[in-house]
Amino acid sequence: MDKPKFFLWAGMASAPAFLFQSDPLFRWIQVLLFISATIISGKKFRLLPNLLMTAGIIFANLMTPNGKVILSFWGFSVTQGALVNGFSRAGLLVGMIYLSRFSVRKNLQIPGRLGSLLSLVFFYFDRIVEGERVTRGNFMEKIDEKLMAVQKISIEDFSSGENPDHLSGGEKLIVPALVFILSWTLFTIPLLI
Repeated sequence: MDKPKFFLWAGMASAPAFLFQSDPLFRWIQVLLFISATIISGKKFRLLPNLLMTAGIIFANLMTPNGKVILSFWGFSVTQGALVNGFSRAGLLVGMIYLSRFSVRKNLQIPGRLGSLLSLVFFYFDRIVEGERVTRGNFMEKIDEKLMAVQKISIEDFSSGENPDHLSGGEKLIVPALVFILSWTLFTIPLLI
């Protein structure tokens, strides 16, 4: 099995252990595992967007009181159930983002016509996401530059199997194997406690 498919299969096999995780704390430990694996495999991590997304999801969940009131101010009540639900849902979203970023490699080749189209979409998406950060001041200009650069990429570049990942050889196979093993271990621990 080639390396990009091994990453994909390891990610797909780890997903149920993450999706069905019942303990929010262990779900966030899995999130940290996926983020670490993504960074080790050479992809970027930005803290601020993830913090904003997490805070937004938790805040949205706090709008629906659920359970014991922990804190109340200016007529707004923070409840334990809403906080735990928001924390868990935020972890689910962030974790799925990083599990997919880890699992999908630039040179992933999926067989068949639909598979080729999906592989090309993943390839282009990865090209757009990488590179210089887009800020409010240069937003339209940088988006335009990224789209123009991606438009110039030929199908030959895609199918050449280029691989910018930082790991090589056997190390490439150890990381997805560890993600799989640790995901299922973290899924099992709360069930045994």
